[in-house]
Parts: sequence; C-alpha cells; structure tokens
Amino acid sequence: MAAAACGNHECVKLLLDQEAGMQDDEGMTALMKAAVNNKKDCVILLLEKEKGMVDKDGHNARWYAKGECKDILKKEEECVCKNLFDAVHSDCETHCEKFANQVK
Repeated sequence: MAAAACGNHECVKLLLDQEAGMQDDEGMTALMKAAVNNKKDCVILLLEKEKGMVDKDGHNARWYAKGECKDILKKEEECVCKNLFDAVHSDCETHCEKFANQVK
C-alpha cells in the first residue's frame, strides 16, 4: 500500500501477487491509496486485482480517485453513491441528478 501511495510502480509490480487485496484498518486498499494520490501507473497495475473492493464506509477506489485516475476508474468501477455528497465526490452525473431531484 505504501508503494502504491508513493507511485512506486516497480515495487507495486513486485508485490502484486503476494499482497493484492490487503486492506488497512480503515479498509483502504493499495488501489484506493494510488487513486487518492493520482498515481496512474499503479492504478492501472492494481485494477485487475482490487477493482470493486470497498472500505469500511462502502467507498471504492473510484470514490477516492483524483486527476487522471478518476477518469480511469470511472470507466472501470461502478459508482457507490449513497447520497448527493458521494455522487458529487465521485463525479457521478447519473446519481447527482437523482439525488438532486430528491432534495427538491
């Protein structure tokens, strides 16, 4: 997870088979840590093994993603929007509209 957060692509590649799918105390995965730090190469490496995993709050890597990683994960992961904040945070147009209409 530390390698992914720092964007150490080669280290992530070496550890992928042994450590993919691990979660920290909050439920975050290496993919989530790479996504929140916009480490595109690490996100691409980790996608196959960790796509769809969620943290203790039900957020996936797409929810955490920033920059180019947000675009990559938007194509790869379903949104996990539970409310308008999640929809806005995840850049989920479908759920933004749905929840905004509920607020009216």
